[in-house]
Amino acid sequence: MTLLTPPPIDVLAGLAFSMEFRRSFGNGMLSFALILVLGTEDDEMLVPHAEFAPEGPQPMEVASGEPPNTVETQAVDDPPSARFTWTIENFSKLNVKKQYSEVFLVGGYKWRVLIFPKGNNCDHLSMYLDVADSGNLPYGWSRYAQFSLSVVNQIQNKYTIRKDTQHQFNSRESDWGFTSFMPLSELMILVEHDVQELNRVLCEKLEDKMKGTVVEGTIQQLFEGHHMNYIECINVDYKSTRKESFYDLQLDVKGCKDIYASFDKYVEVERLEGDNKYHAEQYGLQDARKGVLFIDFLLFFSFS
Repeated sequence: MTLLTPPPIDVLAGLAFSMEFRRSFGNGMLSFALILVLGTEDDEMLVPHAEFAPEGPQPMEVASGEPPNTVETQAVDDPPSARFTWTIENFSKLNVKKQYSEVFLVGGYKWRVLIFPKGNNCDHLSMYLDVADSGNLPYGWSRYAQFSLSVVNQIQNKYTIRKDTQHQFNSRESDWGFTSFMPLSELMILVEHDVQELNRVLCEKLEDKMKGTVVEGTIQQLFEGHHMNYIECINVDYKSTRKESFYDLQLDVKGCKDIYASFDKYVEVERLEGDNKYHAEQYGLQDARKGVLFIDFLLFFSFS
């Protein structure tokens, strides 16, 4: 970005919206964390904002509000930088239009993070970086920043979503970020998958630690079950079966009055016919029934 005056504060920020697995399987509590890393190079210059021409994305501007609690900061010297952590309990149950973090300092300047959990008048998660004390700064103040916003999956980094932007903050535009950062539907799926993935990784790690000890095999005894997938032709004598093990079950609970109804739906027989016929080797395409039969259950169930 080219400026007509010496560059004001140059802030490099990395913002990670990541899972902190403080999940209690009894009450469904799940925490999220925001990590903001800022680095500054030059002192702030108080110049009229009209002298600058900001570039990059220009998402919707939002208003200020009161900050919540639960933060963690860490400062690093040369250049001035900080790691800021913001934890939100029960994010999926958060019933507010917008949420501010506590104010944190980087290079002597006050910042905060803003999210719209249900979207800023859209069906996407909205995330912004905000100048916390914009109302108290001298007339004509201006502050330039480059930063990245990320929704981070701590279990599988390949699922991390990152967006970069830059902005010339001033009295008229004191916050900047992305109104449509990611679809809310994808965010909820990310939460569900991360919890499942955490459970899977935890079991694998425990199994490894137990090898060669008197408790080896305990995880399988407690959490492993088996079922039989089958496809049976209707008009010819042909049947295909495959035994599989499982540690959890993905049950569809929509429209079900209890867990037993969910199990009934899980084992419903599907008919393969018409354009969806089954290829039964030497018999060619055939009408068939497809289903699953449980062989044995695990002692402790993990449902999702």
